[in-house]
Amino acid sequence: MKQFFFFSLLFTSLVLYSQSQKDGGFIYGWDNYDNSDINGLGSKTVAWDSTNVVRINHAPAVGVHPRIFFGPEEIPDIINRLTTSLSGQSVSKLINAHTILTHVGYSNYNQNAAYSQDGFGNRLIDNSGAWDRSVHYANLVAQDPNVWDGVPVKEKHQTACMMAFEAFECLFKAGQTDPIIGLSMSTRSTMLATAMEHWANLVIADPSIDHSDYNHFGGTQMALCYDLHYNSLTVAQQDLVRQALAQVVAPEPLHGAHVEAFANASNWSGLNSFEIITNLAIEGEPGYNPALTDRWMRSMHTFINYGWYASGASLEGLGKNYQFVTTLIAMSKRGYGLLSHPHVRAFGKHYLPAICQPFGEGFTSYDVWGGSGQDAVTGGYKFSAADAVGLKYAFPNDPDIDFMWRNYIEDTEKGNPYYYAQVKADDSYYNYVIPAAIFAQDYTPGNWQDQANAVQEEDFLAPQRGLAVLRSGTDRNDLAVQFHARQDLGGHTHGDRNDFTLSALGRIWVRKSYGGSPFQPTYFHSCVLVNDLGVAVNTNEGDKCRQPAKIVNWSPSPEMSVVSGDATYAYSWEWDWSAQPAGADHPQLGNNAWEPVTETWNDFQYQPSSEPYYNIPFYDFPSWHYDGNYERLVKRPYNPMEKVIRSVAMVKGAKPFVLIVDDVKKDGNVHNYKWLAQIARDLEIESTDVNLVNSDYRCDVILKEPAATGNRRLLVRILNNNGYNGSTPPAIQDTLEYFDYFSGNPYNDNPNYDRPRLIVESNSVQPDFKIMLYPHYDGDVLPTTTWTNTCDTLLVMDGSDEYG
Repeated sequence: MKQFFFFSLLFTSLVLYSQSQKDGGFIYGWDNYDNSDINGLGSKTVAWDSTNVVRINHAPAVGVHPRIFFGPEEIPDIINRLTTSLSGQSVSKLINAHTILTHVGYSNYNQNAAYSQDGFGNRLIDNSGAWDRSVHYANLVAQDPNVWDGVPVKEKHQTACMMAFEAFECLFKAGQTDPIIGLSMSTRSTMLATAMEHWANLVIADPSIDHSDYNHFGGTQMALCYDLHYNSLTVAQQDLVRQALAQVVAPEPLHGAHVEAFANASNWSGLNSFEIITNLAIEGEPGYNPALTDRWMRSMHTFINYGWYASGASLEGLGKNYQFVTTLIAMSKRGYGLLSHPHVRAFGKHYLPAICQPFGEGFTSYDVWGGSGQDAVTGGYKFSAADAVGLKYAFPNDPDIDFMWRNYIEDTEKGNPYYYAQVKADDSYYNYVIPAAIFAQDYTPGNWQDQANAVQEEDFLAPQRGLAVLRSGTDRNDLAVQFHARQDLGGHTHGDRNDFTLSALGRIWVRKSYGGSPFQPTYFHSCVLVNDLGVAVNTNEGDKCRQPAKIVNWSPSPEMSVVSGDATYAYSWEWDWSAQPAGADHPQLGNNAWEPVTETWNDFQYQPSSEPYYNIPFYDFPSWHYDGNYERLVKRPYNPMEKVIRSVAMVKGAKPFVLIVDDVKKDGNVHNYKWLAQIARDLEIESTDVNLVNSDYRCDVILKEPAATGNRRLLVRILNNNGYNGSTPPAIQDTLEYFDYFSGNPYNDNPNYDRPRLIVESNSVQPDFKIMLYPHYDGDVLPTTTWTNTCDTLLVMDGSDEYG
């Protein structure tokens, strides 16, 4: 059956190759699957839309190279983009810096030379010593049989990455001589072919290197070398490198291959793009694995179809979860197009612009390795270059995606419109730089603010994920808040139910935690702690906090937008997970009060879904990873709560502000409650002011930035805090030392380990926190706030504006 499928696919490819091009790429490959959930694409239909999607050339006939990302007929267009676009010129210079380092070595590489810097004085390679693999490369060229003795896998990857850059330049700069390297491209081409041949011989001669040792032949990097440098290899060299690649290519996708279609929402489906790239490099040639292509393409289809939503948001948060759109481009060239899938378009057109900071230059995302970014003032988090580059190429004329691309690649602080800090060499599985060069596109020139006004949406809701973005406008200085209820399971979840961020006046005030496992607990997020507890971290499940919350109100308007989330369940229960086959239960079931999680996705959805799998109890939900297994999620009481409900209201206008109202209660007894805001690390408390008169009740805390940064301020007005008597400051600022949640040891290698928090504390039955956040400049007149006699309505006077 597989052999028939393989030859049928090749025949179809050859026939359709004559069609040459198609908007959005070719989708005939999906006809090879049925709509079953096991081994099929699932029952959810796709409304394909190729409107304004780039025209894609079909992959060349078998044996013709290059073929992974582009065919020979596309080379002139790529050269044109590399030489005439600012984007192409920038990424070309980045590649060139690496090839110079590879040839001259660290001791002769001048960090102050023009070749090592962009046009604005920024280093193209931040740590050239760490990327110097000139000795390894020279030893490969010299055919040293001991070249890899004692060399770690990471350095092998780096060497292969440098070789891929060398192959790129040999192809696109044929006939030239680099003045720094001083060798003709013909000589460099021969050297590279020799290095590839020698490494391939070492792999073939080592029987211990097989499909499980993908890393020991440079991974995707060597596949790119083979594809880009194929026509400069002798036939014997082609055969050797191909044989070595076939020796290490994966027999099956590591994730998502055989799980039920609707259960495949794992980020690994995208991250494992390296698997298919290597196979596509030898497509149709001896050693090619058609079954891998078959299974991997199915995995990506179900991942995009079920792991992403119509809003463009994903089930797992960005940070470790991407679509790998540059890989989708390669797929679309050979019958497995997904560029016309509505979830891909929505990701670039709606979700990514929504999570962009109001002042641009960075984004804010969720879960492991997401967050606001490392810069104290602007954050600067950037998601995967594979998505940013791929989306811009796939939708070249879409103004929303164009604006996203501009904010991804532009760094106005460094004065550089094309600063490729986020498109950089990789020492692991994927090469981000070469696709960035192949698909280089400039953003539309023009005034940034005019573009923002034209495309930016003030309010955005991802109703399945439970993420709301509220904006007071589209100006750089406007107020923006992200509210994260988190209604789905995810796989790398933080304990951030009803978390919020805040940016205004061109900077971040309340930020999103960045980092991996040590930063899952709720006390690293802007939430409420109850007796110092938040959402339980499950250490048996790989440090996850998967218990969902639920959005219960979403009321956007031009004057005031409100979102509310109910996290009562998430705070009250802890979960554990153990994938088990049919007929087997979770090993803890019945022990220590553990019981099945009978709730379903629809129990936590703001907008319930008609899809049948939304009504499957989580205990019986098919595993996202293990074929034929079930999630077997169990729960037990953790910190039972009567209610944990938060409402965030943004009042818009000339001087916008935010009200955060927490309706939190554990039971009828007095408990300790802490309201947390994870503030930017350059902020400090400037002043406090307490007024406990009933009608005018307010406790003001003003946060300031350093004078060298500016004169921006944030008023944190505590409008209600039951149990507070004025004998202590209305709020305190502390610095939470990041530490390993499991070992208890300091975790000071994180760039944000010195994280300050603002804490408002209450010892009460029910704190009824009501807090105003009002960004302003030093010297501005602050608003007056007055409660009615019944304390259920607040009047806010802000100059000539009054709000009630």
